[in-house]
Amino acid sequence: MTRLTVAKARDHFAEAIDRVVQHGERIVLTSGGRTVACLVPVQDLPRLKKLEQQDSGNQPPKRRKPRSVWEEILEIADSIPDEDLQRVPADSSINLDHYLYGAAKRKS
Repeated sequence: MTRLTVAKARDHFAEAIDRVVQHGERIVLTSGGRTVACLVPVQDLPRLKKLEQQDSGNQPPKRRKPRSVWEEILEIADSIPDEDLQRVPADSSINLDHYLYGAAKRKS
């Protein structure tokens, strides 16, 4: 297997994809000396899925019950520490462009 740094793969992405697609090469991507991802041919996907099922006792992954967007937002909001919420400016909804893009503040 070929090893490439993430930076080198990014700089030569088309060539890396070509090596995977045209030649069936498997490329291991590293960052800071650690393996972080792999590029593999699509033909490997059925084998990978089969291995996943074998590892999980032949059980397909359980699907969560779909939740509403509002439920997702509430879960994320609950995970924000109180001290971070205290730092949110009181006029953030009125002056969103100011806080995001540096536009002039509107009078509240």
